[in-house]
Amino acid sequence: MITRRHAVAAAATALLLTAAATLLAGGAAPAAAHSTIAWPRPSRNTDCTDVPGRSGPGLCTGRGNTACPRTRNPWEAGRNFRRPGAVLRRGQSVTLRYMKNNHGPVGFVRWSLVPAKLHYDVAAHARFAFWWNCWGSGFRRCHRRGNPRGCGSDRKKEAWSPRVTIPTSIPDGNYILGFVWYGGGGENFGRLRFAAYWSCSFVVIRGGRQTRSWTPRFVPVTGRKDPKLRGGPWQQNNQCLSGVDRLGVCDKATPACKRRRVTFMKPFEFRGRHRPPPLTTQMYLQARK
Repeated sequence: MITRRHAVAAAATALLLTAAATLLAGGAAPAAAHSTIAWPRPSRNTDCTDVPGRSGPGLCTGRGNTACPRTRNPWEAGRNFRRPGAVLRRGQSVTLRYMKNNHGPVGFVRWSLVPAKLHYDVAAHARFAFWWNCWGSGFRRCHRRGNPRGCGSDRKKEAWSPRVTIPTSIPDGNYILGFVWYGGGGENFGRLRFAAYWSCSFVVIRGGRQTRSWTPRFVPVTGRKDPKLRGGPWQQNNQCLSGVDRLGVCDKATPACKRRRVTFMKPFEFRGRHRPPPLTTQMYLQARK
């Protein structure tokens, strides 16, 4: 005879099995495999990447006009900067923040500043890239109280906060600060796991010493390193753990990409004799026409 107690127990077991299946399918923690800018305030809270089933404003393929998640409001589309995420000046050393979301220190982050009219243009973000750092740069403890977005979904309340320098050649004006994380994977010499993730903020550049040109930089780590980071001191100070050294190779985490080994490397733009071309004031002015 089936009693009420048996029925309740059976229902609870079914719920547990369903939850376990959801976890195995990867559906229980959609935020655990993404990252967005935490500060300056992002143009949209949605992460942007190219994964199966993704469409709409959160689809960023690394091609065409998908360098930022699509925004809802006119002021968010670069037409009105009365509510910028930050006002920055040329030559300023500024701490930027992005979400760790339970991931280890694997991959590169590239930062760009593009004129507002080129908001979504992938090629423009590549051309106006000014800074590269390791994903695990500026390890910090974050606190949900008073800054609910600062920690994202990270269970240990940890985040990243590298210091970057704003180019001195950039004219005053309205810009899109572009962020992309690529090469993310298993910690400490595992395999590549994640597609590239894109995010953007609306910022105003105003003031600071002006120069005609500025050289883009690769600074692996500023501030604290992740305590779990392996490798020797030279590797940690000069390279990053990553599954790829450039965008465009594994922007989508295909089965072939997921076979790539994570190892220490530099971004392609800084390997051997490779260096990005200088960013000149004329470049910015020409792009704004």
